[in-house]
Amino acid sequence: MSIFDAKGTASGKSVYKVTNVRREAGGTVSDFTNTFYDKSNKQVTSGTGHFKCTGNGVSIDMNFQMKMMGQGIPMKLSAVEWFAQDFGPVKTLSSKDGKDMGGTMITALKK
Repeated sequence: MSIFDAKGTASGKSVYKVTNVRREAGGTVSDFTNTFYDKSNKQVTSGTGHFKCTGNGVSIDMNFQMKMMGQGIPMKLSAVEWFAQDFGPVKTLSSKDGKDMGGTMITALKK
């Protein structure tokens, strides 16, 4: 997934890897890892998470921290996601305090 800044300029990428898929009460859960890279392809941070798909929607639980000067900085953002049926999120836009912070868009897929 390519990452774009608030001006629409590519600023890095995010690589998701599904590590496990299982059925749970009420739906299907997939575990994943996520690694963020800057525009120079240097790893910035990584995290883990879970997608849960039910008959009524999709929920995402993701844990990661941005690091600045060696310190983890918690991030609180609002996000809007676009989903493709039977696929998942294809585009996101994030904002903080009403200000556009950028977003992501799928630009490549490997199976």
